[in-house]
Amino acid sequence: MIKSIVFDVGGVIVGDLSDHLIDELSKKHKKLFGKLKAKYRLYYYEYRVGNLTEKEFWEKFIKASDINETPGSMKKYARKFFNKKIKGTLEIARELKKDYNLAILSNHTKEWMDYIIKKHKLRTLFNPIVISCDVKTAKPDLKIYELLLKKLKLNSRECLFIDNRESNEVSAESLGFNGILFENSEQLKHELRKLGLIKEKVSLPRK
Repeated sequence: MIKSIVFDVGGVIVGDLSDHLIDELSKKHKKLFGKLKAKYRLYYYEYRVGNLTEKEFWEKFIKASDINETPGSMKKYARKFFNKKIKGTLEIARELKKDYNLAILSNHTKEWMDYIIKKHKLRTLFNPIVISCDVKTAKPDLKIYELLLKKLKLNSRECLFIDNRESNEVSAESLGFNGILFENSEQLKHELRKLGLIKEKVSLPRK
């Protein structure tokens, strides 16, 4: 029996910043997308497990990429991007909240996640919120899922995990989690209906 439904954040509740940012920067500075992406990834892992501050991350990325930006301009872009939520997901979460505990398990960074939580009032819906930067490990490492289960005081069979990355779903399911690979809110609603976890009356916002 499902008692807790666990959501990812990037790509499920708000957009995944990296590809959008790299696409914008590659066009603006006439740099190859793949090379910029590689530089971003070089430092992002350290940032998302809490080993770098946001300012340090942007400084390293800007220098390695040789682009005419500042940590301030990058910070502003990130905040503007995170203002936008993926349509429908939080509406579904609010309906689920009536019957289930909701939690978050996300690979994310302190400054970005603090902003997202406040902007979209996530603490009113989700508890616990487990973030990679706080626990020094990240999905798909099994350790982060085990830490979540300890906080929930549940076994994996009692949890449904929603994520947009297949590798993260595979890890969760290897521990016994039920899983939905997120594509969009309509698909999520359909999958939840099939599992009997959501009612037909749930409506999503129009585009």
